[in-house]
Amino acid sequence: MNRKYFSASLLLILLLLVMPFSLGGCSKDSPKRAVKKELNLIKELDESTIKAFVSYEDMMSSHSSSSDVGIETTEAVKRFFQNFDYKIKSSSVEDKKATVHVEITNLDTHALAKDICLALVKKGTGSGSSENMTLNSYFALLGDVLSENTYDLVTTEADIKLLKTEDGWMIQNTDQLEDDLVSGFITYLKDPYLVTPEDIKDKNPGDTIEIPGKNGHAWTEIYMDGLGWVPVEMTPEYYNVMEEADLTAGLEAKGAKAAAIPEAQDEPPAQENIQTHWSLKLALFGIEKLLILLLAVFDLFCLIFIFTVCVLRIHANRKRRKLFESEDDRQAVRAMAGYARLLYYHGPELYSEDAMKCYRKTSVIGEKAAFSPHAVSKEERKDTALCVQKMKKELKKARSWYGNWIMKYIERLY
Repeated sequence: MNRKYFSASLLLILLLLVMPFSLGGCSKDSPKRAVKKELNLIKELDESTIKAFVSYEDMMSSHSSSSDVGIETTEAVKRFFQNFDYKIKSSSVEDKKATVHVEITNLDTHALAKDICLALVKKGTGSGSSENMTLNSYFALLGDVLSENTYDLVTTEADIKLLKTEDGWMIQNTDQLEDDLVSGFITYLKDPYLVTPEDIKDKNPGDTIEIPGKNGHAWTEIYMDGLGWVPVEMTPEYYNVMEEADLTAGLEAKGAKAAAIPEAQDEPPAQENIQTHWSLKLALFGIEKLLILLLAVFDLFCLIFIFTVCVLRIHANRKRRKLFESEDDRQAVRAMAGYARLLYYHGPELYSEDAMKCYRKTSVIGEKAAFSPHAVSKEERKDTALCVQKMKKELKKARSWYGNWIMKYIERLY
């Protein structure tokens, strides 16, 4: 069965059912009277009224090979609206616009739509092709379904919009109004395919299930962390029909499903990266400054140390030279004998035999200068000076460069 043709045929039926109201006129009295006039046309349908609208040639030229309206058509329309009733609840007028709120009572078109679709599917899979059916055949099918089944009455509400023209209050025909007049029959027939728990009741695995056109459906899907895409029912009619997905499971998913979803890696904000970068630069700059400062302090210490050592050595040499060159022979000999004794203490084994003899002779002269009342001769002063020079020369030669540096700059012996 051709699906497009199947849907078009159903919609044609619906349009013809509400045509009397849709093509209704207007009333000069009031919005309520205009609505009442048109609704009464549906409530009090007669054969002539049905034929006047259903035989409208433009509505069936592409669907039926015949424009004759048979008894099947009139009977089907009568059966559909035989329990139709209405009650005007309220009305409001604003300038040239008005709204009339009504309650409409008619058969359960939800159940009827399901039965109609099942009948059309069976018709399409039978020996005859539904594409060769005439308009009367479709109405005959509708009439058969209505006669074979009993439907409960349901009450729906509708807001009918009117516009005031020169001829009076004119009803504004809309798709919603057409659907409201047939108690949602158009919506139910347009519903996407949906298999409800009721459809599979008492079915066993492997059984064939007939899915009518009315059961078509569409679902909105939302993405849940740890679960994936989850269908969510957005059609109020099916809120309590189909099993709802557990939306909390996705947020608390564990095991294989949760493990399959990579965790998002939190990247530090760009501002934080910039701050870290500058903090590192400042830290490195601080370390560099500290190293430079320490190096400067060390250099300064070295300079002060060298300067101090040199100053103290110069001072010691000047003082020693002043004593050695004193005009008082006794004082000069005592100073040179004391200096020779310091040289001797740095290593008696370093001196030669001649140097040792000179040292012993210098020691005797020094004691004479210190304790004897006799004067020290020029010859004794000269011998003491020569002994000091000899001992200093041999000591320098015997010691290493480091030892000489210590005696020269730290001990300040020469």
